Amino acid sequence: MAMVRKFGLPDLLVAFTCNPSWPEILNTVEGRERPENRYDIVVTVFKITLSEIMDDLIKRKVYGCVTSYRISETGLTSLSHFTNIGFFFKNSYQRRHR
Repeated sequence: MAMVRKFGLPDLLVAFTCNPSWPEILNTVEGRERPENRYDIVVTVFKITLSEIMDDLIKRKVYGCVTSYRISETGLTSLSHFTNIGFFFKNSYQRRHR
């Protein structure tokens, strides 16, 4: 709430969900194993992919300079991984506070 009070509503909201059928997960699972039985692999691939998305948006500034962001995660111990990320960008913050 404090971020919304200061910056207004997020400029971009990203909803990111894990898919156990991603090739990175299926290529790592051996033999007759199923992704449902290898939470360690699923969580690791999810975190790596999320990290790549964050790098694109924050370090590579794909949509501009990020002034702040808020992450809320759920389901990190099951196959239903879900993350919401709200991004606030510099230019829109300056437009709101002139």
